[in-house]
Amino acid sequence: MSSSLQRILNFVQKYRNGFKTLEMSSSLQRILNFVQKYRNGFDRVIDKVKIVAAENGACVAEFTVHEDHLNPMGTLHGGFSATLIDNISAYGLRTILGNKVHFAVTMNITYIKSAKIGEEVVVDSQTLKVGKTLAYMLVTLKNKRTGELLVTGSHTKFIFDTEID
Repeated sequence: MSSSLQRILNFVQKYRNGFKTLEMSSSLQRILNFVQKYRNGFDRVIDKVKIVAAENGACVAEFTVHEDHLNPMGTLHGGFSATLIDNISAYGLRTILGNKVHFAVTMNITYIKSAKIGEEVVVDSQTLKVGKTLAYMLVTLKNKRTGELLVTGSHTKFIFDTEID
């Protein structure tokens, strides 16, 4: 096993409780490696989110609403939902662009239903189109048990002709 794959598996075992698979897609491996490398700073707020798939412009993640994710009303914080839309859509886009740098241009978020502590949420991001300089993604957050739609988001990113390692 390559040292890179071993680092990813170690990361997954340490930070993604119960997520144990030895046959990950190469796209998922690259995304998990990216998350590990750049999880310092603000992105730590999504440490309790488990990325379960990343391929062909799509990324799927899951999490259980934790006390850290709540607003003062005791429901899923809108800012946390916005961060998920930003990050998970970026991970899906990264499966297409590789290491090209991209930044948010617009995000439009609609909050439909709240989620409470202990509820499981699925985040599903799809890349709709990638042009020369812009990419368009759609993201949904759904209650895993009921399938009810909680939040929708559209995200547009500007693509630079520069790469990060």
